[in-house]
Amino acid sequence: MKFMPTETDFFTKYYKTLRPGFIPMKWMERLFLRLIRGDAPSLVDLPTGAGKTELIVVWLVGLA
Repeated sequence: MKFMPTETDFFTKYYKTLRPGFIPMKWMERLFLRLIRGDAPSLVDLPTGAGKTELIVVWLVGLA
């Protein structure tokens, strides 16, 4: 039986490629899944220090 990577596997692999040494947080994975399904939120409300700047990386991987 052949292993079939999931969408989350794809995201994690390419996130780590773009951001070596970093592991994506769960909210990033959930946002990625929403983006690729065409359900981009109009607001991302996260506290200071939650990694909001990483939205750029999530968006970039979503475009791939």
